[in-house]
Amino acid sequence: MNLFHVFISRVSFICNLLFLYCLMLTRMKDFIQNHPINATIATLGIAVSFFFNCLVQLVSFYFLIKKTKLITPTWLLWSNFLLFICEAYFTFW
Repeated sequence: MNLFHVFISRVSFICNLLFLYCLMLTRMKDFIQNHPINATIATLGIAVSFFFNCLVQLVSFYFLIKKTKLITPTWLLWSNFLLFICEAYFTFW
C-alpha cells in the first residue's frame, strides 16, 4: 500500500504541473501550437489532476490515522497538498 501511495503521489505531481500549465494557458500566450497536445494537457491538468490529488490526500489521511510511516518524500506530500488547495480554489470558486 505504501508503494501505491508513492506511485499515485508522483502521478499526481505530474498532473499538478500540467494544471499549472493550464492556468498559464488561460492567462498568457499558448506555448505549444499543437491542438491535440493542448487538449491532452488540459484533460490531464484539469480533470485527472483533481481526481488523483483527492486520492493522494485520502490515502495520506488513511496513513496518518493508522500512524504508518510513509516512504513518500516530504516535499512531494507538501507540494501535492498545496496544489490540491489551489486546484480546489480554481475548480470550485
